[in-house]
Amino acid sequence: MSQKSSAGPAADAAVAQPGAGRSDRELASLLMRRQAALSIRSAAVFLIVILGVPLVNHFARDLGQTPVLGFPASWFLLGLLFYPITWALSTYFVKASEAREAEDAAFIRSERPDSEKNNGSDGKRGRK
Repeated sequence: MSQKSSAGPAADAAVAQPGAGRSDRELASLLMRRQAALSIRSAAVFLIVILGVPLVNHFARDLGQTPVLGFPASWFLLGLLFYPITWALSTYFVKASEAREAEDAAFIRSERPDSEKNNGSDGKRGRK
């Protein structure tokens, strides 16, 4: 019933079950779109945290000044939790990227004929 668009989860579904005969260029393009979507989501979370805390401090001063372990909440988030949040987002991004690349590589290996698997090319060696 629901129709999928060409971005986001639909790109994931397209790579998971692409039609036969997709070129390397098309598969690379799908992977790049999936990676770009992941990058945008990770950057959005990062920006919401980094820009959101000063905005909360400006518009809801009581909330920003609430003590957390002896620090005002805004200082606690930007001064102490900034690095763990950045590490967590970075770790998530790297693991998700590697998982997507591994899925795509497994798909490509499973779809290629044995003769192409052996020489590692698409049969168009030397062409650009």
